Amino acid sequence: MAYTSLLGDVADNPLMRSRSSAGTSKDTVKLPADMGGAVVNPPSRATRIVVALGVAIAAAVVAWVKIQQNGLLYDFAYFWVAGRALLAGGDPYAAVQPGGVQFGEIRFDNWFMYTLPAAMGGATVAWLPQIAASVVFVAGSFGLLAFALSAEGWWRLPILMSAPALWCMTTGQWAPLTLAAAMTPVFAWAAVAKPTLGFAAFAYRPSWRFVWIAVATVCVTLLLRPSWPMHWWAAAHKTASINYTIPLLQPFGWLLALAALRWKTSEGRLLLAMACAPQSMLMYDQFPLLLIARTRIEAIAFSLWSYLVPWSMVFVTTRPTADTKAETLPYMAHVLTLTMYLPALAVVLTRRAAAEKLPSK
Repeated sequence: MAYTSLLGDVADNPLMRSRSSAGTSKDTVKLPADMGGAVVNPPSRATRIVVALGVAIAAAVVAWVKIQQNGLLYDFAYFWVAGRALLAGGDPYAAVQPGGVQFGEIRFDNWFMYTLPAAMGGATVAWLPQIAASVVFVAGSFGLLAFALSAEGWWRLPILMSAPALWCMTTGQWAPLTLAAAMTPVFAWAAVAKPTLGFAAFAYRPSWRFVWIAVATVCVTLLLRPSWPMHWWAAAHKTASINYTIPLLQPFGWLLALAALRWKTSEGRLLLAMACAPQSMLMYDQFPLLLIARTRIEAIAFSLWSYLVPWSMVFVTTRPTADTKAETLPYMAHVLTLTMYLPALAVVLTRRAAAEKLPSK
């Protein structure tokens, strides 16, 4: 029995489609058993598009303000330069490397750690000047995420105001697109671009459609540039190990293995997969953790809590003595494990363990 994406079921089943009234939809979506199994009427597609556009504009404004302060969205630079190299027929993995010129006098401090689909995503806006490309990328990724999150109602949208979301807007991260992939397999191509978090997105709502789209994405990229997996693998092994952390291996992180007790729930699978995934522990890669929220109140509470994490740092561990990667990244890994991952585990374990019935379709 295969778990088919709920959004895919609705989209592909004509019996669940009907004409919508103003602002609402008569299409029905059945939530998983572990979320109550209720049949809900989601907002109409037209309304969701309008809201998504509003979110995109808001995200663009935040990105623009940040650019005026710093001159660029630093992490988006990796996608922009890699995309430009790809459009020019070059190798994105050669174009992005430590010490290489980025914008002006600012230089990269890492290799291009993403698979080729990320460079292809960057190429969609790389023809634009870097400032315009940065704003369009952030606006597009958050607009698409808002549309995906609203498929079952508006209650998930508060997570777009969380600290991880804000970090993504101000640095130009790929995480929002990975989060969208967790909601619908249509964005499985984005999960392939960052496979560590992409697997967590798949675990949240596993489906064959997700697998086929991911496989098709890899096949297309191999046709375009057959050697990219070797270049990506080489870059992954060149980067400093302190840049990426597995939460499960942190002090008290072993407790996260208890998420396996809730493997039949979407949140339990998501948490377990993320606990095992190498990730940057600077809050943006933890954005998918907010999908653990099941209600609007929980989404608001989790988002507000994410802003308290920096304040809680002084209580959970000793602050680093120097502002360097060698000290800051291990420090943040310890803090986020204690203040984001373990609270998420407590929420998942204390919920009623309702078995999630996997549809046979």
